[in-house]
Amino acid sequence: MQAKKTKAELQDKDLLRYNRNIVLPEIDIDGQLSLLKSKVAVIGLGGIGCPAATYLASSGVGHLCLIDFDHVSLSNLNRQVLFSEDDISEKKAEAAKKNLQSLNSEIDIKSIPRKIDNKFDKDLLKDYDYIIDCTDNFQTRSEVNNISIANKITLISGAAIKFRVRLQLLEMILMTCHVTDAYITICQTLLHHVSIQEYLEVSLGL
Repeated sequence: MQAKKTKAELQDKDLLRYNRNIVLPEIDIDGQLSLLKSKVAVIGLGGIGCPAATYLASSGVGHLCLIDFDHVSLSNLNRQVLFSEDDISEKKAEAAKKNLQSLNSEIDIKSIPRKIDNKFDKDLLKDYDYIIDCTDNFQTRSEVNNISIANKITLISGAAIKFRVRLQLLEMILMTCHVTDAYITICQTLLHHVSIQEYLEVSLGL
């Protein structure tokens, strides 16, 4: 049986920074060390990707990859709170990296200001533990799905429109997809993201 990790394995500044995580019995020292070693790619830095990336960085996820080809615009600022007026016209991936490094300078952050399409190099994400898909169209989601298949990476998919939110955690076994004009259909029932560990659909009323 492996011995329980101790506070000595974290630096004093880490114990202070992540104290509110560590005092939770569900996280503790072991959990915080796992977060610091984790590698997560966030694809899409919009209304979902911005808060997701912010909380991952502040919680101590040690390695982040931020992917978005778009630029910050004034209309983004009311909901994409990772950005400020100073970031307008900057590439979202690079502005997000800059702002997250100012929040937590101890973690490793990479930015990829590129569009996810069939020309995207899947090997760029082969070493990551999780992909969080925060994109807003089926074509891109299909390509993200293909990347998770190729690299056998757990895929977390989030979507939001108006007052509706959907979250899926999908563990890959073996999958193939077929894309139609309107939606993604599963072609082989047993050869897809078959272990859906968590699914949440919330409808919020005023």
